[in-house]
Amino acid sequence: MSRSSPPNVFQAYANQFQNDFTNFLNLRSKETVPQGCMVLTCVGRINPNHSMEDYGWEELAESLLDLVAQGVVKEADVDSFNLPFLQVFVANDYEEEQLIRNQHSGSDICVEMGKDIANGVRAISEPMLCSHFGDAIIDMLLTRYAARLADGLSKSELDKVITIVVSLTKK
Repeated sequence: MSRSSPPNVFQAYANQFQNDFTNFLNLRSKETVPQGCMVLTCVGRINPNHSMEDYGWEELAESLLDLVAQGVVKEADVDSFNLPFLQVFVANDYEEEQLIRNQHSGSDICVEMGKDIANGVRAISEPMLCSHFGDAIIDMLLTRYAARLADGLSKSELDKVITIVVSLTKK
């Protein structure tokens, strides 16, 4: 999904996520013993905007297009690649945001965060990227991606992703 996606695309992804997540919780509930605990960790966001423009996915697409321009990747392969991703919608937490901003400022932090985000995306998406584009481009792609993210972090709100941790105990 991107800023150019129509609203019905966002709604379709949200509905599918709700169905899948409900099904996941129901199945895990059946597997969990009484007094058993399950801990879930999810990537979330502060911004209510449903597009992924502030979360680094546009930069990944642009990095792939850079490789097309260099002749490393075929444009048809980029056009046919789909990385479904839906972040959990969460409320704004102004105090936490301010604390993070007060503790971390400057471009050095942006470069390090760009590398960290790129490594996180690598952990999530490398198998899909490799199967679609091949292993040979991954390091080049993610190096370019980290640089784009670092640049984006200094100009936008790419750092507004959060980690949501939920602990559930079965009665």
